[in-house]
Amino acid sequence: MSRPEALPTLQHPDGSTMRVLVVDDEGSLRELLTMALRLEAWDVRSAEDGLQAVRLAREFRPDAVVLDMMLPTSTAWRYCGDCATTPPASRCCS
Repeated sequence: MSRPEALPTLQHPDGSTMRVLVVDDEGSLRELLTMALRLEAWDVRSAEDGLQAVRLAREFRPDAVVLDMMLPTSTAWRYCGDCATTPPASRCCS
């Protein structure tokens, strides 16, 4: 299936692909989101818990995060709070 001409692919000004981190403890949902975002030409990484998400965010440096706020531990809320209080240049990745 090809992309309609009216919907351009999101890219950085230098032409590189946008990066997204998907965080969800439900494997089937995590895979579905990952697949859908890849079809939209995003560079996707996924994590099953907040601790793994923080590790991946530090090395992958995503432009966006799809975060399950109902993770079994409180790490999702902590992760979100860390992102909100970190300067944009190093957000979630310090």
